[in-house]
Amino acid sequence: MVKDYPDKLKQLVRKALLDYDTDAAMYLGHIYDFGWEGVEKDQAEAVYWYRLVTELVPNEEQTGEAMMRLGYFHMDGIPYVKDLHSAIFEFTYVAKIYSKDDDYKKYALYALPECQKRLEEEKQSLYARYLNGDGESAYKLAQLINNPRTADEDTRFGSQDELMEYAAEKGYPQAMVYVAGVRSIDKAKQHQYWLKAAEAGESEAYRYLAYQYENGNEFVKADQSLANSYYQRYLSTSNSVQSLNDAGKAYELGLFGSAKDYGKAVSNYEEYLKYDKLDKETLYRLGCLYLTGGPNLIADPSKAFEYFHDSAHRRGTPNMTIDPGHAEAKYQLGLCYEKGIGTQIDENKAFQSYLEAGREGSDWGNFYTARCYIYGIGTNKDNGKASESIDFGLSLMQWFIGPDEEKAKLIRAFENLKLEIDPFGDFEI
Repeated sequence: MVKDYPDKLKQLVRKALLDYDTDAAMYLGHIYDFGWEGVEKDQAEAVYWYRLVTELVPNEEQTGEAMMRLGYFHMDGIPYVKDLHSAIFEFTYVAKIYSKDDDYKKYALYALPECQKRLEEEKQSLYARYLNGDGESAYKLAQLINNPRTADEDTRFGSQDELMEYAAEKGYPQAMVYVAGVRSIDKAKQHQYWLKAAEAGESEAYRYLAYQYENGNEFVKADQSLANSYYQRYLSTSNSVQSLNDAGKAYELGLFGSAKDYGKAVSNYEEYLKYDKLDKETLYRLGCLYLTGGPNLIADPSKAFEYFHDSAHRRGTPNMTIDPGHAEAKYQLGLCYEKGIGTQIDENKAFQSYLEAGREGSDWGNFYTARCYIYGIGTNKDNGKASESIDFGLSLMQWFIGPDEEKAKLIRAFENLKLEIDPFGDFEI
């Protein structure tokens, strides 16, 4: 699927992901679409970059070109890419924005009825097999008749939930996972579906049962050994992208019987990022691991800085005002700039990183922002602004999620800063 990027493309990738450069993303799409730059063609990778172009919201024409290529892939692509609902959505967009004489519009108007015809044929074929008692066909039909991209809710074949439950009763494992995980059903029956899906080898069922046996409930007694066994089976059998991230956390934190191994954690996290390039939380975790080093991993300040930088500036949604980057990564980035960890000392950048981190809800970001105002680090001394940062940081304590000792440590740190501003003043929390 997704490949490592050749060195000559890495700067282009960073430009697309960090600068949100649509030209870079479009060019990367073309590289993998047509095999430019001596790179092997890769439909899945081309689709990723074209999709990113549409999410970065450039001008209509550039979006239209990317939508055209996406429609082509979703209509005729390899199984991993093929998606007729998405093709209909994309060709509809193209037909809408281009003038009547444009070649893109002409092709889109030709392709739309063809996509709709193929979709109908696929539904009818699956429906016939479902009527003959095939659970897999019922599952696939359920996926086709209710699609959010085209708002298509086709009730001719029954409801999605009915089809899913039929497929589950027929023993189709993926339907069991769907019914057990999504639908509101009897809890005892839900547990049985998870067990049957696990017996059939569904890795997602292993994952769910691991958490169930770790915590226990009214149906199962907590059993850490059994939880560990199910989780290790999940990690060893799953081919999902999410399992790479889960394996990283298991090795980082020593979960479910996994010995802490930062080297293996890094390998899994870095592999995961090839698929989910915008995951700022994983980038942040990598930064923390390289900052400290640990079992089977040598600390690397330069890599830590790079990962904190990417996490701090990478957003998870197209709209930066909704998701402006990882707040704790910005605080760590400030430390890197202030102390010269993996980069040159730059107190101005340190202050700006702390300030942004604090505004976005980082407790330590507010602490270090106040400290900068008190000592004039990267900014002018200003005890009034320092006090505001301290007060804001303390107001966040009610939302603090973490160990009690970490919260107490933060409060003591803020107390000490407040005393530095006014050693004889009254201070209440």
